[in-house]
Amino acid sequence: MSANSAMVIKLGELHGVKLSNLKEKLEKHLHELKEEYRQILVMRFIDDLKVAEISEIIGKTKTNVRVTIHRALASLRKEMENDLNVKKYV
Repeated sequence: MSANSAMVIKLGELHGVKLSNLKEKLEKHLHELKEEYRQILVMRFIDDLKVAEISEIIGKTKTNVRVTIHRALASLRKEMENDLNVKKYV
């Protein structure tokens, strides 16, 4: 799963939310995540580290890193959807 497909919200569904506003909301919710979630998302999607590299750095299994990334993205997605009043899509 790429960073774009994992963290993108369809712009057509934003009902006029400005892109700069979207960025502010994303940063706000990213900072509100649990520290572990935030660190792993930053390593994966900003630092562009592979799961194996993150696993070595934090001393957890690759499976655990993948699960944590999934949970962190789900939490971030939920907060963004609530904040933007967007219905969940498949």
